[in-house]
Amino acid sequence: MNEMDQKTQSKPVIDDDTGGDELLDHALAAVREQEPPVGSEQSAAGRVGRSLGLNAGPAANLTDYEALIPDYLAGRLNDAQRLLFEDEVRTSVPLRRALASAQAEGVGDPDAAVVQRPEVPRGKRTPSRAHRQWMYALAAAIALAVVAVLILPIVDGPAVRLARVESVEGMSLRQVGGKWVPLVQDDWIDDGQRLATKHKGTALLELEDGSKVEVAPRSLLMLSRGRSGDRLRVDHGDVIVQVAPQGDGTFDIATDDLVVEVVGTTLGVSHGTKGSRVAVIEGEVEVSHGGKTTSLQAGEQYGTRKTTATALEETVGWSREAERYVEILEAYADLQRDIEAALTADARHSTRLLDLVSAQTTVYVAVPNAPATIAEAYDAVEAFHDRLPANQFPPHESSAMIKEMVSWLGDVGDHLGPETVLALHWDDSDSPVLLLLAEAREGLRGVIADKLREVAQSVGSEDIGVEIVDAPEEAQEGRLAIWLKEGLFAATASPETFVELEATLNGAPNRFRKGALYARLAEVYERGAEYVAGADLTRLGLDEFANPLLDFRGAQTAIAEHRLDEELALAALEVRFDNDNPDRIPLLDQPGPMGALKFFSPDATLAGALVLPDS
Repeated sequence: MNEMDQKTQSKPVIDDDTGGDELLDHALAAVREQEPPVGSEQSAAGRVGRSLGLNAGPAANLTDYEALIPDYLAGRLNDAQRLLFEDEVRTSVPLRRALASAQAEGVGDPDAAVVQRPEVPRGKRTPSRAHRQWMYALAAAIALAVVAVLILPIVDGPAVRLARVESVEGMSLRQVGGKWVPLVQDDWIDDGQRLATKHKGTALLELEDGSKVEVAPRSLLMLSRGRSGDRLRVDHGDVIVQVAPQGDGTFDIATDDLVVEVVGTTLGVSHGTKGSRVAVIEGEVEVSHGGKTTSLQAGEQYGTRKTTATALEETVGWSREAERYVEILEAYADLQRDIEAALTADARHSTRLLDLVSAQTTVYVAVPNAPATIAEAYDAVEAFHDRLPANQFPPHESSAMIKEMVSWLGDVGDHLGPETVLALHWDDSDSPVLLLLAEAREGLRGVIADKLREVAQSVGSEDIGVEIVDAPEEAQEGRLAIWLKEGLFAATASPETFVELEATLNGAPNRFRKGALYARLAEVYERGAEYVAGADLTRLGLDEFANPLLDFRGAQTAIAEHRLDEELALAALEVRFDNDNPDRIPLLDQPGPMGALKFFSPDATLAGALVLPDS
């Protein structure tokens, strides 16, 4: 067996299955065994010295370097010799003294007072000592950074505990290192740790801030902590999260296709092969998906695919608190239905009240019976709180004054017609003048008079600034006067407005009916009015408003309305302009066919159009 075979056999064999530490030990041992032969270093030094013109031997001594001083000062050394000489000068004190003495005596070039080094060809200039030091420092910094990146993640630091396991049922696991271990009660889930539940396995986690995460069977998730707050990633399965108030931060729940930002509420999140679904049990959340953000209220849900929509009761049916969640969802559903019923009214076509407003009317607002609507909405909120689980929600207590006022509004609403109108204009002194109109039923005067007497007694004064008058001339400037005449309720603090109203009731022509605002409002009543507001932009001075983004020059009227059209809620804003400025690019134009609509998706939430003038 030759020498090479012996060396090969003497090296340890590295097994691919050996652990990382053992592999490193074998590698270091192999390197140590390959030591250079004895004397090889001295031989190499001798070869370098001979090539540089130094005496051969074990090593060049001080005398050899001193002999090079004249040639060094005269600039006759080649680059290699000069570098070796300068390196020795930096490390040898005697050689530095000899060089300084030679420079003082003028050894070398007798015509040179200063040592002149040979010019180094361009492109071959040797870096200065300071430059080399900076390069060494940079290389050391890079090496340290690489070591930090490779080594620090391996060093175990103190784990950040995020959630305690409050309870666990069935088979549930948590990931520790590269292994999955059974999840048991009172375990802590650390930052970045994954958790999995198997078939029939569930877990309930409690975070430090009091938030709770209930995990359904066959779920996979991970908890982490970011700058804005804790984050729960649902890779698969279902969770129900009760998020405690987060202050300035948010609790984020993420799946592969959406992110939910929560500041304090209860919601369920599901993720699987059919996409993700978010169902809000109480409160409000923001869902980000596909580049847009959607706000969800209690009782609403959002799915990334149409097939992910399901009944909210089914969403929480797996939870150990399913009964309580269903009770809350039913309460919210009843509240939504009751509020919609309170705010929904039959379309109105009569223009009786519109015909009676002042000729100077600038802003017009008409809503269904306002007092009755307020009272019904308040009753819906009270009923909602009564339906909530008493052991989870404190009882809702309104002040006796609020209850009494709402009750009185309900009584007033029972004696009013289907519409309440508010008309506003400004007088010559630029003070606002309000007129409130409604149709009145028999008995309204007594309801109002009783309330006024009750208020006067409670404040200890008969002068409360409100009075019922039998004729317009009894009204006083600055005091709210209520006038009931011929089935009409009218209230204003302007006696002149009452005088104008009486004249209109007696058949005097009303100039308001000849204006553009009246014409636009009459169109609304013709198709059916529910909630409507209109403004005369010329009286408001907006017909001259213009900037690079909006140009209202020539604008006449603005009409906003909300109504139900065959069970579909419609909201619209219409601004009409005159025809005196054909060069203006209007934001809105007369209605017309829109062929581009066929290119919009049926699922589109918002669509816009811009009308440009013919060029």
